[in-house]
Amino acid sequence: MNDKLQAIFDSHINGQGRQMVEQINGYGSMYDVFHDLRGFLQDLYVKAGDTVLSDIVVKYHRINYK
Repeated sequence: MNDKLQAIFDSHINGQGRQMVEQINGYGSMYDVFHDLRGFLQDLYVKAGDTVLSDIVVKYHRINYK
């Protein structure tokens, strides 16, 4: 399990959007973060993984590009 991805997910679940954005921005590669997060979420939530990922992507863009 990737600790960085777990922290992003935990921040999302706990309603800590700004913290989640900071964690995504600090992940390393913006080209990999959402792909990696999708795989992580699919391992946790086989059917709901894409829905959770969509929520995170939308929240990220709304907060980061206000």
